[in-house]
Amino acid sequence: MGAERRLQQFPYRAVVRVSAALLAVLGVATAGIARAQTAPDAPVSVLRCDVRNGGYFPFSATRVAGPGQQELDVTYRNDGRADLRLLTFMLTVDGVPAVTVFAKTGTLAGATGSSAVSIAQGVVPLSGSIGCRVSAVDFADGITWRDPTIVPTSGAPPVQTPGAPLTVQQCDLQVPRFQDTPVFYLHETLLSRAPVVATQVLMSLFAGRDRIMTFGRPGPIVPGAPTRSEHTVNWNVFPLRDLHLQCRIDRVVFADGTMWQNPAWPEFPPWDTPQTPGAQVDVLRCSGISYVKGGEPTVPGGYVFVDFRNTASGVATEIDFAIGVRGKVVGSGRARGRYAPNALVFNQALRDPSLPDPLGTQLPACFVTHVEYADGTSWNTPQR
Repeated sequence: MGAERRLQQFPYRAVVRVSAALLAVLGVATAGIARAQTAPDAPVSVLRCDVRNGGYFPFSATRVAGPGQQELDVTYRNDGRADLRLLTFMLTVDGVPAVTVFAKTGTLAGATGSSAVSIAQGVVPLSGSIGCRVSAVDFADGITWRDPTIVPTSGAPPVQTPGAPLTVQQCDLQVPRFQDTPVFYLHETLLSRAPVVATQVLMSLFAGRDRIMTFGRPGPIVPGAPTRSEHTVNWNVFPLRDLHLQCRIDRVVFADGTMWQNPAWPEFPPWDTPQTPGAQVDVLRCSGISYVKGGEPTVPGGYVFVDFRNTASGVATEIDFAIGVRGKVVGSGRARGRYAPNALVFNQALRDPSLPDPLGTQLPACFVTHVEYADGTSWNTPQR
C-alpha cells in the first residue's frame, strides 16, 4: 500500500511497504533460504534470503529488528554494469505476494552486497515457503530495470466511510525509523468535500473487520486541498490477521461549530468500548497502552489498562475483568481497592502473564465478570 519512506538511523536504510494481498498469521521461528521467482534477465541475482522473528543473523553484523518486528536479511550480486542505488524485492509466501521491500544500497557493479531490513512482525508467516523476487533495480547512472510481469503493489483503493464529508486518499502503515524502537507510523491523507474548514477529525484504524486503534487529527483541513498526517502506532497492534488496513472517519468538527458523526460510532454507547450489562461498572477505556501523566505511553507485555467508574450505590472492593481480543477471551485481571460510587479510576493495570504479546490490537475489551462490595454483597455475570 501507499507511499515509500526511507528509514532513518538504520545501518542499511530501508523501507517496507505492506501489500493488501496477505492474510498473515505468525508462524514458526524462522524461514528457509529462497532464491526463486526472479526474472532470468534481472541485473541482480539473489544469493540468500532469510526471514525470522527478531534476533541476530549469524552472517549479519548488525541487529536491525526490534520488538514486534521481523528481520529480512538478503544477499545479492550486482550483475549490471553500474553501481546500485535502490533495490526493490517482492517477498512471497507459497507464491503469494506478501510485502514489497525497498533497500538502499551502494553495491558496485559485479560485487556482492547484503541488506538487513526490518519488517512488521506477522507480515510474513514463517511456516510457508518464502521467496525473494527482484522486482525493480535503480542504478546510480539513472537507469532503471523493472520486472514487466509484476504489477506495482499500490494496494487496494482506500475504503470510504459512507456519508462522511471527507475522502480518505491514503492509509499506509510504515515501519519504525529507529533501531529497537517499537513504534510504527500511520500515514493518511484526507480530502475535504465540505464547504467549510474542518478543525478536528476523529478516526479509527481497522484491519479487516477489527478496529485496532482510534486516533485524532487536528485541522485545519481546507476544502478541496489534500491534507496528509502521521500518527504513532505502537507495536501491540501486531500480529495483524488481515493487512487490508482501513482508515474510517468517526467524527468531523467544523469551524462554524457544526459536526458530522458516523452513525456507526461509537459502537458501544456511551463509551467506545464494550460494556457489561448489569455490572454497574462503566468501562471508559480498555487498552494495551499505559498512559502516565507527564510521561511517554508504554506498552508492557502481559498487561491491559482500564479506566472505569463504579456506578453502584455502595463501595466496591474487588472487580474482576475478562480480557477479550477479536471476540475471544484471552486473559483476565483483578482490581482491588476501595472504589467509591462515581469515582473515576484511571489507568488501572490488569496483569495476566498468559496474555498474547503483542496483543494484536490497541483496543481489547474489558468485560466485568465479578464485583464485591464493602457490605459483603457481590455481583456475578449471569452464566449463559
